[in-house]
Amino acid sequence: RSRMVRYEPSMASLPFNGTLFQECFVVMSGLSISKRLYAGFGWMLVLMAVLGGWNLVQNGRLSGTLQRLVAEDALRASLANDMQIAVQDMVLVLGNLARAQDPAQALVLQKGFAEAERTYLARKRALLAVPVTASEGDRSWDVSTQAMLKVEEGALPVFRQMAALGGTTDPETLRDFYDTQLLGPMTTWKERLAQMRVATTESMTRAAQASVRSMAVAQVLTVSLIAAALAGGGLVAVLISRSITVPLRRAAVLAEAVAQGDLSGEPPVIQRHDEVGVLLQALGQMQRSLRRLVGEILQCADSIRTASAEVAVGNVDLSQRTETTDSNLQATASSLDRLTGTVRGTAAAAQE
Repeated sequence: RSRMVRYEPSMASLPFNGTLFQECFVVMSGLSISKRLYAGFGWMLVLMAVLGGWNLVQNGRLSGTLQRLVAEDALRASLANDMQIAVQDMVLVLGNLARAQDPAQALVLQKGFAEAERTYLARKRALLAVPVTASEGDRSWDVSTQAMLKVEEGALPVFRQMAALGGTTDPETLRDFYDTQLLGPMTTWKERLAQMRVATTESMTRAAQASVRSMAVAQVLTVSLIAAALAGGGLVAVLISRSITVPLRRAAVLAEAVAQGDLSGEPPVIQRHDEVGVLLQALGQMQRSLRRLVGEILQCADSIRTASAEVAVGNVDLSQRTETTDSNLQATASSLDRLTGTVRGTAAAAQE
């Protein structure tokens, strides 16, 4: 038959035997089933909220990086290209100016130079207005830009000087000025502009690579958070399940023992106050009541057995007395018969 045992939270039945999990199991055992379920669902909602918040943060960072990539680096690349075109236009105008023979043509070329210079300066102001961050790409771009501006400080006055000489100086002198004084600064300036464009392209490449790395890190962290959420949810589910199913199995053992008539076991010691604890208390009280009732019935049966034995002894004594009385009556009847015969004989003798 099933034997009863004292009910206590079973630590050995837990999937983890650490102190923290034991404490969690004991705490859960003191909560009602509804509160445990609310706590489990609440934990899952918190994990989902954390996961969603993390995704929002990472998406915001990636969005900011992409926005910077498009809004800043692309703008820098466009402005640097416009500056290079403007410098190329100034060089082309000055080359035509060195070959111009007509003062009127030289005046038109000077106006074209002024227009190209204004375009260059406007693009430079816009380029310098783009904010610079502390990233490696921005630092590289800033270095190349400062190098270009340093070359510009020496080259642009030479460009202006040659443009001012147009129309007032003979073409041979202008060509000589172009070859001896303008060609070197012009070449260096164009090289620095090309380097600045390369730095802008590299900055865009680095930003794109950083975005890819950030996306990979975000994916890894997202997967890690999902795994942690699943592990935490599984652990909470196991704890809640064990805190419900273990005492229910205890209750089933107790009910089965009572159903088979085994009331010899000790009722469980209840250390919880949830619905299962109430059930175990009721089953324990039922076992105690049945044991007390059976004890009372046994006492009554003993009393009845003793009374029955006494009645049986009385019946035997009465039977013996009845047999003695019957023998006495038979002897008396025999004596009466003899007495009757003697009286009849005496009466007959008297008549004769």
